[in-house]
Amino acid sequence: MKELMTKKMNKIGILIAILGLTIGYAILTIGVPIIESVSLAAGGFIGLYSLFGVEGLKAGFKKPKKAILTFLVSYVCAVVLSLVMSSVVKNILHASTAANEVTDHLSATFIIETLPMLLGEELLAIVILVIVANLLGGTRKAIVAGILVSSVIFGLLHLPTYQWNLLQCLLIIGVGRIPFTVATLKSDSIWAGYFVHVAYDWIAFIVILLSMK
Repeated sequence: MKELMTKKMNKIGILIAILGLTIGYAILTIGVPIIESVSLAAGGFIGLYSLFGVEGLKAGFKKPKKAILTFLVSYVCAVVLSLVMSSVVKNILHASTAANEVTDHLSATFIIETLPMLLGEELLAIVILVIVANLLGGTRKAIVAGILVSSVIFGLLHLPTYQWNLLQCLLIIGVGRIPFTVATLKSDSIWAGYFVHVAYDWIAFIVILLSMK
């Protein structure tokens, strides 16, 4: 996947990718029946294809390198980082946090439905990362800039979910997704970041479900 940082990118494809992700996000946010759970993933696939064609999809979804080690380290980092940033927001910045509204209708069926949604979130973040890094030359600094930009945008897109709590979305949600992105970069595959993201969310969901009984 790292080759996409320097691979020739279709400039018109950038507009198509942004449009596809925007439409996919809008459908998911509005809650259009039947297609809402897959809309963002579809937009992400369209975006990656529009930038690099079939080669972009192959590069993004190749077999992960050092999959198990990357998964374990990234998951632990995600949990620790989330706890640290939550503590910073609550105890240092003295700001309140909002609960995720999905916990109000959490069920086993809903958890399964998050599979394509989470894939969509990973595609959104990685497509933005690749666009930024590629436009800036694909250097290490360019990749860092791409990580920061994609994380900020990812956090901001969660504002409606967390009652427009800006600090929470930027510092907990935005910063909290960095381990998912790093997992993708380290393993050279979107699958790695996706699996870490699924494990992170699913374990949290299952804990909530069990506590409700």
